[in-house]
Amino acid sequence: AKDLAALKRAITDEERDVKKSNGMKLSQLFKDTMAKVEQMLSNDLPIRSGEFSTPEIDMIKMKLGNLITTKPMIYVVNLTKKDFIRKKNKWLVKIHAWIKEHGGGTMIPASVEYEQEAFDIGEGAKSILPKMIVQGYKELNLIYYFTAGEKEVRCWTVQEGALAPQAAG
Repeated sequence: AKDLAALKRAITDEERDVKKSNGMKLSQLFKDTMAKVEQMLSNDLPIRSGEFSTPEIDMIKMKLGNLITTKPMIYVVNLTKKDFIRKKNKWLVKIHAWIKEHGGGTMIPASVEYEQEAFDIGEGAKSILPKMIVQGYKELNLIYYFTAGEKEVRCWTVQEGALAPQAAG
Protein backbone atom coordinates (compact mmCIF):
# COMPACT_ATOMS: atom_id res chain seq x y z
CA ALA A 1 0.00 0.00 0.00
CA LYS A 2 2.87 2.36 0.85
CA ASP A 3 4.58 1.61 -2.48
CA LEU A 4 1.30 2.03 -4.37
CA ALA A 5 0.86 5.48 -2.80
CA ALA A 6 4.46 6.36 -3.76
CA LEU A 7 3.74 5.24 -7.33
CA LYS A 8 0.64 7.45 -7.53
CA ARG A 9 2.70 10.42 -6.24
CA ALA A 10 5.41 9.78 -8.84
CA ILE A 11 2.84 9.66 -11.65
CA THR A 12 1.18 12.85 -10.42
CA ASP A 13 4.56 14.59 -10.13
CA GLU A 14 5.53 13.51 -13.65
CA GLU A 15 2.19 14.69 -15.08
CA ARG A 16 2.63 18.06 -13.32
CA ASP A 17 6.17 18.43 -14.66
CA VAL A 18 5.02 17.59 -18.19
CA LYS A 19 2.24 20.20 -18.03
CA LYS A 20 4.83 22.84 -17.08
CA SER A 21 6.97 21.84 -20.09
CA ASN A 22 4.86 23.65 -22.74
CA GLY A 23 2.95 20.90 -24.47
CA MET A 24 5.29 17.95 -23.95
CA LYS A 25 3.56 14.59 -23.40
CA LEU A 26 4.26 11.70 -21.09
CA SER A 27 6.47 9.21 -22.87
CA GLN A 28 4.97 5.87 -23.85
CA LEU A 29 7.79 4.19 -21.92
CA PHE A 30 6.75 6.04 -18.76
CA LYS A 31 3.07 5.18 -19.24
CA ASP A 32 3.71 1.50 -19.99
CA THR A 33 6.22 1.05 -17.20
CA MET A 34 4.03 2.73 -14.58
CA ALA A 35 1.00 0.69 -15.70
CA LYS A 36 3.03 -2.51 -15.31
CA VAL A 37 4.27 -1.42 -11.88
CA GLU A 38 0.78 -0.42 -10.76
CA GLN A 39 -0.64 -3.78 -11.81
CA MET A 40 2.06 -5.64 -9.88
CA LEU A 41 1.60 -3.54 -6.74
CA SER A 42 -2.20 -3.90 -6.94
CA ASN A 43 -1.68 -7.68 -6.96
CA ASP A 44 0.75 -7.49 -4.00
CA LEU A 45 3.69 -8.55 -6.15
CA PRO A 46 7.12 -7.08 -5.45
CA ILE A 47 8.53 -5.07 -8.33
CA ARG A 48 11.85 -6.93 -8.10
CA SER A 49 10.04 -10.13 -9.25
CA GLY A 50 8.83 -8.59 -12.53
CA GLU A 51 10.41 -8.92 -15.94
CA PHE A 52 11.43 -5.50 -17.22
CA SER A 53 13.51 -4.28 -20.14
CA THR A 54 16.62 -2.21 -19.46
CA PRO A 55 14.85 1.09 -20.31
CA GLU A 56 11.98 0.11 -18.00
CA ILE A 57 14.41 -0.68 -15.18
CA ASP A 58 16.12 2.67 -15.71
CA MET A 59 12.71 4.39 -15.59
CA ILE A 60 11.79 2.59 -12.36
CA LYS A 61 15.12 3.51 -10.76
CA MET A 62 14.80 7.13 -11.86
CA LYS A 63 11.16 7.65 -10.87
CA LEU A 64 10.54 5.04 -8.15
CA GLY A 65 13.97 4.11 -6.79
CA ASN A 66 12.86 4.37 -3.17
CA LEU A 67 10.17 1.67 -3.34
CA ILE A 68 10.89 -1.15 -0.90
CA THR A 69 9.58 -3.69 -3.42
CA THR A 70 12.37 -2.80 -5.85
CA LYS A 71 15.09 -3.65 -3.34
CA PRO A 72 16.69 -7.10 -3.41
CA MET A 73 15.91 -9.25 -0.40
CA ILE A 74 18.12 -11.36 1.80
CA TYR A 75 16.40 -13.47 4.43
CA VAL A 76 18.56 -14.39 7.41
CA VAL A 77 16.93 -17.34 9.18
CA ASN A 78 17.89 -17.63 12.83
CA LEU A 79 18.42 -21.26 13.88
CA THR A 80 19.41 -22.85 17.13
CA LYS A 81 23.11 -23.56 17.52
CA LYS A 82 22.40 -27.29 17.23
CA ASP A 83 20.45 -26.92 13.95
CA PHE A 84 23.02 -24.51 12.52
CA ILE A 85 25.94 -26.84 13.19
CA ARG A 86 24.17 -29.86 11.68
CA LYS A 87 22.81 -27.68 8.84
CA LYS A 88 19.33 -29.07 9.30
CA ASN A 89 15.99 -27.68 10.43
CA LYS A 90 12.43 -28.84 9.72
CA TRP A 91 11.36 -25.30 8.73
CA LEU A 92 14.10 -24.41 6.22
CA VAL A 93 12.40 -26.05 3.22
CA LYS A 94 9.07 -24.38 4.04
CA ILE A 95 10.70 -21.00 4.58
CA HIS A 96 12.59 -21.34 1.29
CA ALA A 97 9.33 -22.21 -0.52
CA TRP A 98 7.65 -19.16 1.03
CA ILE A 99 10.51 -16.92 -0.13
CA LYS A 100 10.16 -18.23 -3.69
CA GLU A 101 6.39 -17.64 -3.64
CA HIS A 102 6.81 -14.07 -2.37
CA GLY A 103 9.21 -12.59 -4.89
CA GLY A 104 12.32 -14.63 -4.23
CA GLY A 105 15.54 -13.68 -2.57
CA THR A 106 18.53 -15.22 -0.91
CA MET A 107 18.10 -17.24 2.27
CA ILE A 108 21.04 -17.47 4.67
CA PRO A 109 20.66 -19.79 7.66
CA ALA A 110 22.46 -18.37 10.70
CA SER A 111 22.49 -18.74 14.46
CA VAL A 112 22.77 -15.80 16.82
CA GLU A 113 23.52 -18.27 19.62
CA TYR A 114 26.41 -19.76 17.63
CA GLU A 115 27.71 -16.32 16.58
CA GLN A 116 27.74 -15.11 20.19
CA GLU A 117 29.71 -18.16 21.31
CA ALA A 118 32.10 -17.78 18.36
CA PHE A 119 32.63 -14.13 19.29
CA ASP A 120 33.25 -15.01 22.94
CA ILE A 121 35.79 -17.70 21.99
CA GLY A 122 37.61 -15.42 19.56
CA GLU A 123 39.95 -16.96 17.00
CA GLY A 124 39.18 -20.32 15.42
CA ALA A 125 35.39 -20.34 15.18
CA LYS A 126 33.95 -19.70 11.71
CA SER A 127 31.36 -16.93 11.50
CA ILE A 128 28.53 -16.61 8.96
CA LEU A 129 28.83 -12.79 9.02
CA PRO A 130 31.33 -12.56 6.12
CA LYS A 131 28.90 -14.54 3.93
CA MET A 132 26.09 -12.13 4.84
CA ILE A 133 28.24 -9.13 3.96
CA VAL A 134 29.42 -10.59 0.64
CA GLN A 135 25.86 -11.57 -0.28
CA GLY A 136 24.60 -8.11 0.68
CA TYR A 137 27.14 -6.46 -1.63
CA LYS A 138 26.22 -8.88 -4.42
CA GLU A 139 22.46 -8.33 -4.09
CA LEU A 140 22.86 -4.55 -4.00
CA ASN A 141 25.25 -4.64 -6.98
CA LEU A 142 28.03 -3.00 -4.99
CA ILE A 143 31.79 -3.38 -5.11
CA TYR A 144 34.54 -1.95 -2.97
CA TYR A 145 38.05 -0.74 -3.57
CA PHE A 146 40.88 0.41 -1.36
CA THR A 147 43.01 3.53 -1.38
CA ALA A 148 46.20 3.76 0.59
CA GLY A 149 48.38 6.63 1.65
CA GLU A 150 51.07 7.24 4.22
CA LYS A 151 48.59 7.89 7.03
CA GLU A 152 45.64 5.62 6.24
CA VAL A 153 44.08 2.86 4.18
CA ARG A 154 40.41 3.31 3.29
CA CYS A 155 37.75 1.08 1.79
CA TRP A 156 35.21 2.69 -0.54
CA THR A 157 31.89 1.24 -1.67
CA VAL A 158 30.48 2.08 -5.12
CA GLN A 159 27.94 0.67 -7.57
CA GLU A 160 29.43 -2.01 -9.81
CA GLY A 161 30.37 -0.51 -13.16
CA ALA A 162 31.05 2.94 -11.72
CA LEU A 163 33.83 4.76 -13.50
CA ALA A 164 36.67 6.52 -11.70
CA PRO A 165 35.03 9.99 -11.81
CA GLN A 166 31.79 8.55 -10.35
CA ALA A 167 33.70 6.64 -7.70
CA ALA A 168 35.66 9.78 -6.80
CA GLY A 169 32.38 11.64 -6.27
